[in-house]
Amino acid sequence: MVCEIQALSARQIAALCEDPSLAEDVIFGSDEKEGEQTAMLAGEPLREQLYLDKCWDLLRFMMNEAGGQDVPDRQDWSSELLLSDEDADLGEVDAGYGSPYLRSITQTTQLADFLRALTVDQLLSHWNTQKMLKTRVYLVYEEKTPEEQEQSADDLRRYAASYYPSLRDYVLKAASDQCGLLLWIG
Repeated sequence: MVCEIQALSARQIAALCEDPSLAEDVIFGSDEKEGEQTAMLAGEPLREQLYLDKCWDLLRFMMNEAGGQDVPDRQDWSSELLLSDEDADLGEVDAGYGSPYLRSITQTTQLADFLRALTVDQLLSHWNTQKMLKTRVYLVYEEKTPEEQEQSADDLRRYAASYYPSLRDYVLKAASDQCGLLLWIG
């Protein structure tokens, strides 16, 4: 289960809200003719996507903790800091592991403001293996020995830390370009 993020302009968001099936073209790519250079949505080229690999849930957990959002009984991750819904009914679109989520330009700007002040070290200070095990954070598993548990936690912290700067930079750029975000797990 990997996460990808696509920055979208106001026109592109409006197009998705009007026709949610367009999200499939963004997620899976459209049937482009050979030689066509750029994927388009609403007459505008799509920006480069951000690929977060499998660390999205690690980042989500620590960002929510850093933001004071404790969501122990989560059924999904749509209402949390990383992901929330714009006024688009994308429920009919399946990105692989459920529907994609669309953040508005305002929500993206708020997320950028939060991330601007959050360093990698501050983010990692919110690592909590026991709480992550309890809430079943993806990739965090009970190991056989305390030493193995600590080694696994160290490896996962490094893994998340390697992706966080890209996420931060991508969201800051999207906000400065007045874009929202389409996020999905596939």
